[in-house]
Amino acid sequence: MEDCVVGCCLIFCSQRTTTPLHVQSSDFVIYMLSHLQYFRPAGRSLVLIALFLLNGCATPVLDIQNPTARQYTVGQNVLKYSYIEPSRDGSRGEMLPTVNRVLYRVRNSALKVCKRLNPQNVRCGLIHTAGVTVDINDDDINAFADRNNNIGIHGGLVTNMGTDDEIAAILAHEYAHVMHGHVRKRTVNTAIGMLVGATLGTAFESQLNTRDSGRMIADWTNYGGAIGGTVYSPLMEIEADGTAVYILRDAGFKVSGMKDAIIRLSRLKAKQKRGTFTGQVGFLETHPSDDQRVAHIISAIEDASSGVPLADFRRE
Repeated sequence: MEDCVVGCCLIFCSQRTTTPLHVQSSDFVIYMLSHLQYFRPAGRSLVLIALFLLNGCATPVLDIQNPTARQYTVGQNVLKYSYIEPSRDGSRGEMLPTVNRVLYRVRNSALKVCKRLNPQNVRCGLIHTAGVTVDINDDDINAFADRNNNIGIHGGLVTNMGTDDEIAAILAHEYAHVMHGHVRKRTVNTAIGMLVGATLGTAFESQLNTRDSGRMIADWTNYGGAIGGTVYSPLMEIEADGTAVYILRDAGFKVSGMKDAIIRLSRLKAKQKRGTFTGQVGFLETHPSDDQRVAHIISAIEDASSGVPLADFRRE
């Protein structure tokens, strides 16, 4: 199914969007249904097929328990008032030793957590083979897992973290993305969105008889891909955070490292918006709201500290 969808999208797509659009797929569906009357019968069929693909073929919604009202309140308070250690502001020569100091413990624990969660998960082996690179010359505050299941860390993130527990938390978060196959799922969702967009662009073009039909179809393809790429992404980030808490616990790091890292990044992002910080906080760009995220992390920390299995935090 995945290969077919990707192949179909490559046929329709002529451009690739470079700016993520933070649009909920449900809003998009409601908008299209409300305008369905304006299409001729053939166009209506295309729109309905496209909407079916967008809602029915994207990767399943993750069933993650919501934090309690108390945990939301605590999350809002810690974002505003919690003390965190100052940034280490180390030299470029200290970046690699800093990451290597925590890397092996995090990786080994991620492998153990994966096998406990699902012993048959073939992705557990990818944790052991995933390459980790640190770009000491990139000052952006970011980290990522790529399509080849490797992990990249920007130097700006390393130097702006305050403790090894926070560095370990970021690594654990990215290993969780590898473990759960989040990059692959987003790629599939993007491809489905592009196919949906191309279908809708074709439907619109047939109604408007525009001269620049190729431009319209390309725009709708890009728009659909941007929407598809954001479907369920916040839940994937929450899942990665929660899994990271369990990895940190297993590795002997402070589970609060995940919370502290997000608080630090949230405050740096606020400074960036006010113009008092010149760095680029890329790690939070496509993630859920900070207060929601911290509330979920607090929930995971309490569960992990109480011996609640990860499987009870994360249900698909």
